[in-house]
Amino acid sequence: MRNIFAGNYSSLAALAMLIFIVLGCNGVGSVSNWESELAGKKLSMANNSGALSDSMQIWFCSSGKFMAKKQTSGFSGGGSGTLSMADEDAQSGKWSVKGSTLVLLDTKGEKIELDIARGNDSNVIKLNGTGFLVTGHNSDCSGD
Repeated sequence: MRNIFAGNYSSLAALAMLIFIVLGCNGVGSVSNWESELAGKKLSMANNSGALSDSMQIWFCSSGKFMAKKQTSGFSGGGSGTLSMADEDAQSGKWSVKGSTLVLLDTKGEKIELDIARGNDSNVIKLNGTGFLVTGHNSDCSGD
């Protein structure tokens, strides 16, 4: 499984910005504030650029587990036909917050660190400057 947070993805930047926006509105959050704000929440980001679109969702369970899913799709029409593609990647593991850094440790032991901050709206958090919409508890944490 490849790291869906690696690379220079606009969707990751959007997710980071969303988390940053939501949590940054009230100043820098403390570790306990960030953890309590993220626990049981889902962060979502979507980006469309021409014929390409991508989206990312991250579920933060109160048990300290996370699950992330990134979906990419696109199409190209031309000459003798249409070409389309779709890809979906998933990653899971444990999450924590250290200061203003979200730390994700995936099941393969890879450590991913993302800057976390509040967005301009109360329901937006920025991760590495990319905005993510924050929604309530999700069914993926039903085992908590």
